Amino acid sequence: MLKSWTDTPQKRFRKAKTFQIHYGWIGEQELLALSGYDLLILEPRQITKEQVEFLQAKMASGARGSVAKRGSDLFERLNGMRDDNGASGLKAAVVFGYLSIMETPTWNQERLTQMESTFYYRDASGDRVH
Repeated sequence: MLKSWTDTPQKRFRKAKTFQIHYGWIGEQELLALSGYDLLILEPRQITKEQVEFLQAKMASGARGSVAKRGSDLFERLNGMRDDNGASGLKAAVVFGYLSIMETPTWNQERLTQMESTFYYRDASGDRVH
């Protein structure tokens, strides 16, 4: 059943049955895939304000147009999404952003070069713990 975008986030959170944790960039394909979940946990640096608003208020007037241009392939796919009962398959999601503290991925060479040995946690024997 389609959830109304007028529900409060707290009500939608309590009713959430599906969720997705998504790491990384969000393009059209990812946005389309995320549109079917009740609750989303996303990397805030990888998503635009318009995309968050779209995910929070899928069926609100104009929300689709801010993300996908009318006539575009994505706009048509979003408009065509339906569940088994013929209702729109888009859900108004509760969206959380996460911030990682004390995390430096090895692919981020710029940040790694700025790290000092004292920034790392070490076990009782003095070995660095990742």
